[in-house]
Amino acid sequence: MIFTVRQNCNAYGVADNVECIQSDVWTLLNSWANPHRLCRLNEKIDAMMYGAVITEEDEKVVSPIESDGGGLHPSSDLRIFKPYSLPSKKVDLIVLSPPWGGPDYLEQSEYDLSTMLSCGDGIKLVAAAAAVADNIIYIVPRNTIDKQLTTLANILGCKYRIENIYINNKCKLKIAYYGRW
Repeated sequence: MIFTVRQNCNAYGVADNVECIQSDVWTLLNSWANPHRLCRLNEKIDAMMYGAVITEEDEKVVSPIESDGGGLHPSSDLRIFKPYSLPSKKVDLIVLSPPWGGPDYLEQSEYDLSTMLSCGDGIKLVAAAAAVADNIIYIVPRNTIDKQLTTLANILGCKYRIENIYINNKCKLKIAYYGRW
């Protein structure tokens, strides 16, 4: 995918404005995320997606974040891992195309982003990306639950668009666009 992006950037004369990075997404986003924004987004996710109740006491606490390999979570430790320096320019867009877990996802009637991604919680993945950039493109399986994608827009407080991508008259995947355009 990076090769294709670089080719397109060169073709359109914008290569100097695009920085392509291949990395473990949790490590990278943890390095760049605004911890205060991420904690607030995770609180909204817990309330809106998982039914957690946020108390006034919870809202006063803003914890650092850490990755356990399965997602970013509030932590009582004061460890914020910063292996990557911030990009030289503002991050305008993050494209997320996480692994879907192999062809087994097709056997499910619905694909649950919070539990079925092999890289961790797909809802919190978008929150981590939103703590870095205002615009996100999220490539997900065709049987992803639409309500999860629309609820994400409400959590992020942004505009959104969901497209079904068809090849030979058959839906192959969905692309969700979130942003402040």
